[in-house]
Amino acid sequence: MFLGGKAPVTKQLPFDWANTPNIHCLSLKDFDRFCEKLGAKVEQRIPLIKTGLSPVRFAPNLFAEQAVYVTSRE
Repeated sequence: MFLGGKAPVTKQLPFDWANTPNIHCLSLKDFDRFCEKLGAKVEQRIPLIKTGLSPVRFAPNLFAEQAVYVTSRE
């Protein structure tokens, strides 16, 4: 689903993740773009997997289950 780097918009899922009336499925890249759109600077992004809340080092956009973002205004 996220191999392209962002949540898909298809005939069955016609909404962008931020505008869907359903559950918000998104990738890290989707959230990065959302922050950019709002004018928020991403100072730090820590992608995590649930098991022990370990940081994801390889392909975080694909494997992270959660993320902690530190943002500021640009």
